[in-house]
Amino acid sequence: MAGGASSPRGPIGGINVTPLVDVVLVLLIIVMVASPVIARRGLTVSLPKAEKAEPVKPSDLRVVLAKDLRVEMSGSTMAREDFALALKGLAARDPGLRVAVAADENVKWGDLAALLDDIKHAGIKRVAAEVGSRGAR
Repeated sequence: MAGGASSPRGPIGGINVTPLVDVVLVLLIIVMVASPVIARRGLTVSLPKAEKAEPVKPSDLRVVLAKDLRVEMSGSTMAREDFALALKGLAARDPGLRVAVAADENVKWGDLAALLDDIKHAGIKRVAAEVGSRGAR
């Protein structure tokens, strides 16, 4: 009898997923290799220097963000969390407080933005940025 149940012309009982898995794994490897290359792309920015700058007034609070992300305020060095609490206390005592911010040129923009965010959340409305003069280099 030539038309039994084991005939190769019968319906397919299962799907071979091996080629699908192979293709998905190759695509995954391509994405994993390409993502760091895409993430490293960025803009090269040359920060401006100031021709004329006003000196910081003695009544202003000077805040310095160091390369190692320590914050110096009023001559004392502290962590950013302590800085935020101390600044809130100063802002509560003097609502018109002015803050002058200076940061090392090697500090990442995200770290400086976080410091500026702490200043904003403390209630400080008047913030100035310290810049170097063009003739300093």
